Amino acid sequence: MVTRKPIGKPMDSGGRVWDVALGQAGDGPVVASVGDDGRLRMWDPTTRRLIGAPVPTGHADGTRTVTIGEINGRPVVLTGGDEDSDGGGSVRVWDLDTLDPLGEELEYGDWVGSVAIAQVDGKAVAVTGEDDGEVRMRELSAYAR
Repeated sequence: MVTRKPIGKPMDSGGRVWDVALGQAGDGPVVASVGDDGRLRMWDPTTRRLIGAPVPTGHADGTRTVTIGEINGRPVVLTGGDEDSDGGGSVRVWDLDTLDPLGEELEYGDWVGSVAIAQVDGKAVAVTGEDDGEVRMRELSAYAR
């Protein structure tokens, strides 16, 4: 029987959450969340507890979006958001296991409000939605091991 009732207590970030992602890390599921404070939080959905400390993403005016995926078998997290007062934005790529940033951020002319990762023609790509109404794709092979 499906009840549609909440499962356990919520995972409380202490502030506004803009986006969440659910993925696999190691042997189990993980939840990533981002919000106004510009920090990436990783959660264990079975215990509903934080995994490590929140990580500052460097998105200057809040982190708007997050996704979990792989680049050539390497588990990664992508975050997107605002970068400066001129309206620019960026996507940053993080190693899912260590939460260390990988390489330089991908820069955009407008703030990034959504991001996804997938394989297109055998290559890992980020797909973004931006404040200017554009949907863009960027190859991510430079972030492979």
